Amino acid sequence: FAKKSPSQQQQQQQQHAKKTTTTTTYQFDCSPAQAAVLCAVSTGSTTTTTKIQKAELAEATGLDAETLAPVLASLGPADQWPGLLFSSSENSVVAVNRAFQSKTILVKVPAPTAGALGSSGHLGPDDRAKVVDAVSRDRLHAIDAALVRVMKARKTLPHHQLLADVLAKLKHPATAADIKLRIESLIEREYLERDDAGANYYNYLA
Repeated sequence: FAKKSPSQQQQQQQQHAKKTTTTTTYQFDCSPAQAAVLCAVSTGSTTTTTKIQKAELAEATGLDAETLAPVLASLGPADQWPGLLFSSSENSVVAVNRAFQSKTILVKVPAPTAGALGSSGHLGPDDRAKVVDAVSRDRLHAIDAALVRVMKARKTLPHHQLLADVLAKLKHPATAADIKLRIESLIEREYLERDDAGANYYNYLA
């Protein structure tokens, strides 16, 4: 066999690294209840599967068991649909399908069955309000987590650079005003502080 040169070996290693580290960000066309569930289980883990108790999921989304069941069923595997979640009714655990793949970036998620959500197939006003509240809370937590990750890595940053870095990490839309409010919250909780050099610079507090 012909011996590979160091440059060829290096190129193969780089190609292998690209294949193993490349990730795809999908956009899901789904109902508010489905969005609340997906936000609740989206932990950012890089492992193949992530598990969460159904009781924890119900608490995080504000959905009762009767409403949550059809939503989980719609997110599970079906004909020609690999599923985003694997639900087990025996042990009340939901496993996230981190190996999900789609040929398109925009993925339409199957809707929950109409009978399970009521005659109209839609959430009632109370459940819809719970879902909106759960999604809002999850987004706030996502902004906080992104801010902490960026500042922990960079230690000190000017305001404009922090905004840019955080917006690049978020998987949902956010405004500069949203991020500024979360920065103020983290300062109050002593995760961050304003730098003595100027109010537009922030320091990470270990």
